[in-house]
Amino acid sequence: MLPPYLIAVVFTYLVVVLLAPRNWILPTPRDLWSNLTLAASFDPGVKLIDGSYWTLPLQLMAFAAAALLRPRGLGQRITTLLWIMIIAPVVLQWNDRIGHSPLWVQQAWNGLGLHRLQLFAIGIAIWLWAQRRIGVVHLAALLAATVFAQHAHTADLPSSLGIGALLVLVALAARGPDWTMFTRLRRPIQFLARISFGLYLLNQVVGYLIAYRLMELGADRLLQVAGAMIGVIGLAWLLTKYVEEPAYRALSAVRVRSLGARAFAWLTT
Repeated sequence: MLPPYLIAVVFTYLVVVLLAPRNWILPTPRDLWSNLTLAASFDPGVKLIDGSYWTLPLQLMAFAAAALLRPRGLGQRITTLLWIMIIAPVVLQWNDRIGHSPLWVQQAWNGLGLHRLQLFAIGIAIWLWAQRRIGVVHLAALLAATVFAQHAHTADLPSSLGIGALLVLVALAARGPDWTMFTRLRRPIQFLARISFGLYLLNQVVGYLIAYRLMELGADRLLQVAGAMIGVIGLAWLLTKYVEEPAYRALSAVRVRSLGARAFAWLTT
């Protein structure tokens, strides 16, 4: 995750500084450094280079925890962990406790995105259901709790219900059988899935800039959207092919046998 993220941050920063319209608030070198070090989400005085980057600390925390816990195995305890991930942040934030907490607590809470843990939990639950390790009633209960937690954190009931409906579709797709109606679209869908992380990193600010410059050239709204989509897909493909995939192959070939790795293994037993 980190190599393509770092390249995307630098690329987006340069694009904004060089090509943004005059009325935009431009990021500073301090903003760039804070984004590169993943500190921007913890400091309210720093600007995110791209608004979507606030999720990176949460993603890294969740995926690192999954990587450390997976070899140990949690057995039936995994479902208990899922309920804790969904309910605990709601309890901690109830009656705006976080808003009345010390500044460092608020920064850690928002920077780590702890109010979004329910989305990781329901993703794991859907996978467990697809593997037939939990029943449909248990999944339904976790899904209802996730929608409740989402609403508790956002106070936006329509979008929370929309996320719930989307999660139902994801669960049905995960359990199978494959939806043959999309067979003809298999290759485009697989291509977009392959470059999905690059799309996430580049679609927002870079997409806005492409659409804005097309508008200046007189393009209509449809052409602006199409141009932004084509441009971002092309950039995401380049990021995937020449940064993300080579970095993955290189890092996957490394065998970590350091004292630190053995210490982690000992601590998680």
